[in-house]
Amino acid sequence: MSRAQHTPTIPATVPLRVRRLLLAISIGLWLGTPQTALAQEPPSSEPRPEHEGPERRVTPPRREGESFVPAGSAQQRRLTPNPRGDGTRGSELAVFERKVPLRYGAASGQLSVPQALAVASLPRSFLVSDARAGGNKILSVDRLGQPLGDYRSLRYPAGLALTDDAIFVADMGAGRVSMLDRSGKIRRAYGEGELLSPRDVALAPDGSLLVADARGRRLVRIDLESGTIESVIESGAQGDFGEALTVAVGADGQIAGFFRGKDAHLFLIGSDGERREIYRGSFERATPRHFEGLVFDPEGNLYAADSKQGEVVMFDARGAIAHIFPNSRRGGRLSRPVDVDFTGGRLFILDAQAFAIWSFRIGS
Repeated sequence: MSRAQHTPTIPATVPLRVRRLLLAISIGLWLGTPQTALAQEPPSSEPRPEHEGPERRVTPPRREGESFVPAGSAQQRRLTPNPRGDGTRGSELAVFERKVPLRYGAASGQLSVPQALAVASLPRSFLVSDARAGGNKILSVDRLGQPLGDYRSLRYPAGLALTDDAIFVADMGAGRVSMLDRSGKIRRAYGEGELLSPRDVALAPDGSLLVADARGRRLVRIDLESGTIESVIESGAQGDFGEALTVAVGADGQIAGFFRGKDAHLFLIGSDGERREIYRGSFERATPRHFEGLVFDPEGNLYAADSKQGEVVMFDARGAIAHIFPNSRRGGRLSRPVDVDFTGGRLFILDAQAFAIWSFRIGS
């Protein structure tokens, strides 16, 4: 409304001097009236803030089954597993602990294209492969992200696995798996002339090494003593699955492998050789998940890093989705998770776009 519609009036029967006094008082009172008393604004469509204060935090909308964790918040929030529509629920809790920053760049102690992650438990440190063309290396950083050293005798380090005294590297550029000692020297090479482009590696409880050979379109097992190679699952011979991108092995010997071609396939292969497909995505319906890293925890749960949708999906021991790790809008968003590792009751996630390693404590 305009101010003219609210101009105060005085009856003509009142004496002039009194009318002038009343008019002055009325105008003064009207001018002091808050505008919200004259015209109310329509209700806002913005989300309601959680609290008022110097910083306004707006509760973001949530998709079904999605959890949010604000990274770096003073008060950590517990992530309880969410129903996924099929009635399943996870048995774990996850507590966000920290984000370890990594340094971007091409110089020593910096990374350009983080590709793979391996965690050394004692003392806690991280190995991260850098797959930038011309600057391929593996960088070692401490628990605060400070560089400890690097290994440069590689052509395209894509996947990592650790023992107490050795580092196994899927070197795509060299077409082999290299075994390095802790000083960075290559002590042995596997699969030369047999592997086309090894993209990931995982150590099995029996001491063998599982390899995802991308262009070879298969998962293979390498006997580390003899160096012999045998196929575990092969695209073409057992179906058109596409390229093998990542592999993991559980404490019970169960193997997980992800293939991507015309469709996306995530398989579980038991110690008896029985194969189950726990995820299949079709390009005809929607963009399927793109798992670039897999890891089992001691309970048999599988964690899969989806770099396309910015999530880490937890599958329980039955192969059902039990939990999805954070994808919130405020500080807790995974940008491009490309690998995962699990040790000491903690899940570690390598975020290649945010240049950080996330840490979650799993279990109550």
